Amino acid sequence: MNAATPPKRALFNWLEGALAIGAVLLVLGPLFWAYAALYERTADGFTPLVALRFALALPPLVMFGLSFSLRGALPEEVGFALRVTTLGLTFWSAFEALFDLLAPHEASDWLELLFMSLVTCGLLAHLAASVRSVQRAQQRARDAAERDPLTGLFNRRGIEHHYAALPPKTPLTVMMLDLNGLKRLNDLGGHSEGDAHLRLVAQTLQAHLPRALLGRWGGDEFVALLPHCTAQETRARLLKVEGVLQRHTGPHPFAAGWVETRSGEPLGRAVALADARMYEQKEAQQQEQLRLTGERVAFGAEAFAARILHLERPEEVIGVGLATARTLLGFDTALYFERRGEAFELRAADGYRAEELPRNGQLHTLHKGRGVSGQVLQRGAAVWESDYPSSPLALPEYVAAGVKSLISVPVRDRGAIVGVFSLVMLSTWKAITPAARSVLEGVALRLGHALEHRRVLGEVRATLEGGLLALGVALEARDLETAGHTQRVVEGAERLARALGLPAELTEALRFGAYLHDIGKLAVPDAVLLKPGKLTPEEWEVMKLHSSKGFDIASKLPTLHPEVLNVIRHHHERWDGGGYPDGLAGRAIPLVARIFAVCDVYDALTSARPYKPAWSPAAARRELLAQAGRQFDPEVVRAFLALPDPPDTTPRAAPPAHRTAPLRTPEAAPP
Repeated sequence: MNAATPPKRALFNWLEGALAIGAVLLVLGPLFWAYAALYERTADGFTPLVALRFALALPPLVMFGLSFSLRGALPEEVGFALRVTTLGLTFWSAFEALFDLLAPHEASDWLELLFMSLVTCGLLAHLAASVRSVQRAQQRARDAAERDPLTGLFNRRGIEHHYAALPPKTPLTVMMLDLNGLKRLNDLGGHSEGDAHLRLVAQTLQAHLPRALLGRWGGDEFVALLPHCTAQETRARLLKVEGVLQRHTGPHPFAAGWVETRSGEPLGRAVALADARMYEQKEAQQQEQLRLTGERVAFGAEAFAARILHLERPEEVIGVGLATARTLLGFDTALYFERRGEAFELRAADGYRAEELPRNGQLHTLHKGRGVSGQVLQRGAAVWESDYPSSPLALPEYVAAGVKSLISVPVRDRGAIVGVFSLVMLSTWKAITPAARSVLEGVALRLGHALEHRRVLGEVRATLEGGLLALGVALEARDLETAGHTQRVVEGAERLARALGLPAELTEALRFGAYLHDIGKLAVPDAVLLKPGKLTPEEWEVMKLHSSKGFDIASKLPTLHPEVLNVIRHHHERWDGGGYPDGLAGRAIPLVARIFAVCDVYDALTSARPYKPAWSPAAARRELLAQAGRQFDPEVVRAFLALPDPPDTTPRAAPPAHRTAPLRTPEAAPP
């Protein structure tokens, strides 16, 4: 029965079928009774019996016609079984009479038995096949009723059914996912584009959530039931799904919310909670968009530039820009060519057959003035061809590769063309609209800004780092440090940071902090800083103030990363809590300060000072190992000792003999 059949109509059909079957049985019962009675009464007469058997072939024929008349009221399988039965009875009576006339009595009995056996086997085989057919049809009907025909996932009914079938108290996470921009895809590319995106989302969810019960809840909403999966695990898997879909749609391909529950709890409650959290995330995405663009823009061609405003790294602009522009505008392939000397070489490709195009050596290089795309380099403006093969500038290798439509725009940095974006249509011809040109020009403009930002930022950082190095060298000269101490600790700290896997941002902060770590000694009086011999306890307390004083001085520099200040303030803290200025211990000490402390002491130990000779690298390493867990973080020490010796492992020259460095502690221990 179809799931959509109204209950009253289904009951009426069932009653109608039952009455029809009852009517058939009422006819067959008396018929067989009469058959048996007449057979007994004519057992002594052979000829009347033959006539009777021919006559008895008539009622089954009547029943055969009756079964046809009941086809509208009975299931097809029941009607077919009735027809086979009545035909069998008809043939049985007729053949039995014929066998009695033509064959001896015993032979006719065997022939009758054989015939009835064949009829019975055929009837049973048909009934078995009918049962299997009905079961398969019912299963298909159930599947069809519980599946979304577009994506192949469960629909709402299927999700509810399988949720109810879970073992009681099974822990699970219910996740709701709402797609962003589906209406935009439908508006720009038609419903076929939107349907293709829905199928892509379904396939991506199936690939990254293989054990989940997945369903399309309706429209652009999906639901996932993840048994024995925590919210944290759900988030990790969802990040992978987001990463895949971002390549096709750009940032924020969906909003999602999830909640942990147990089977047996009302599914509607879990869905409502997950839905609420999903809309919270959607609101946060809209607020972010509002912050970036100044208005709530629609995801359309006119607003495409606003979508990529928050992308700062050129690699992000290229990756997201290619994929999003291609998907938004419905092209097969997106390409980015980057300047390499006098030519422009293919750097990135996205979409259909993107990997095949570069295999042809003629397709992965642009030359000024050659072909349609080469005109970009000559004109310095966008060029396009909706019918590429018919263009007088079409290149034979592009035509052979199947290029039918193409648009290319230049990317500029400081006025010079440094790259070219191209969108290519291979499967069919496509009109190059002003909206398409606007979108691709927006990507090119954003990439140009990102390249300029990277270049300017690099120049500023180089200038800043040069100034910090000069300041560090001046500080070490005033403090009578060994020549080159600042540069060595900067390089050592950077090597150790890379070994520990620090992000680039923290590594840069550590490097800047190494340049400025002793800036607080500007506030230490010369009488203390340059005093020959042992410091008094009072003078030592003044010397220890250089960490906090340096923090105060550096805090007035607004562009410094907070981790730079952590290096300056905390590089004299000890793992056991006996350091200064704050007496921090263990992991309470910022990691950048723990890293720098090891590098600083190692360089001090291996450098010659007026009050001590230089230690050998091996001796210095043994001292670091001895202080692991006391003065230094043991993990940082292990990472440092695993590094190969730096290129400069010779003892450093001490400052001139007439300048005596102060001792760092009242006990004259090496720093």
